[in-house]
Amino acid sequence: MKRKFFLRLLDLDLYLSMLALAALIAITFLGVFMRYLFNAPFVWLDEMQMTCIIWVTCFGAAAAFRHGGHIAIDMLVDLLPPGPRKAINALVFAVVLFMLGFLAWNSWGLVRQQLVNRRVSDVMRVPRAWIYAPMPLAAVSMLLGFGLSPFRRRLEPAEASGKGE
Repeated sequence: MKRKFFLRLLDLDLYLSMLALAALIAITFLGVFMRYLFNAPFVWLDEMQMTCIIWVTCFGAAAAFRHGGHIAIDMLVDLLPPGPRKAINALVFAVVLFMLGFLAWNSWGLVRQQLVNRRVSDVMRVPRAWIYAPMPLAAVSMLLGFGLSPFRRRLEPAEASGKGE
């Protein structure tokens, strides 16, 4: 039961991305409808669309990263014998973990700066920290998903067989 909950928790970014995409499509359609049929455009539409795009991009990238949906060019690595292949994979693993940690740390710095300075959006007056919050959250999600990927392979067969609950 704990494993199933943990694996579902990792998919939270996928659900947030889908929700933000649905909101983006709905408000864009509604904005076009209001502008061209009633000649009454929403003044907040651009800010809301920007917010939704940030949320879709960050959380969607985290979900794609965890599920192996990003491009990986590993043809040359696959041609190597097992020893050098393991060494290169370990090096890539370490570099990716470092870069995700760097992204998480610096994006948290951006959000923290928005909080400290009490920055709000121009039209909606929403705290900018809420707009940029998906950046560090997605980076941490990618960090956890990628960092735990060797262990996740060990969890999934137990789930498939129904054991481990």
